[in-house]
Amino acid sequence: MRLPSPGCRGISGNEEAYKLARQVSAMPLVGPEPALGIPKCLVREAIQNWTEVQHHRAWIDMPGLRHGKTIYR
Repeated sequence: MRLPSPGCRGISGNEEAYKLARQVSAMPLVGPEPALGIPKCLVREAIQNWTEVQHHRAWIDMPGLRHGKTIYR
């Protein structure tokens, strides 16, 4: 914790700023980041799986390709 220098005391606004800073520093840290982080390999795998599913759906929904679809199933 940083102590205010003697020259800052008594200046209007500084005491209020110090009070607010102490209140904020006492709050628990909550943010948008996960507590442990996400490994890059899991992100890559999720993207790869999503891409494969989208590709497969597009291929199945595509008209034609009767022979290839017959062999695949």
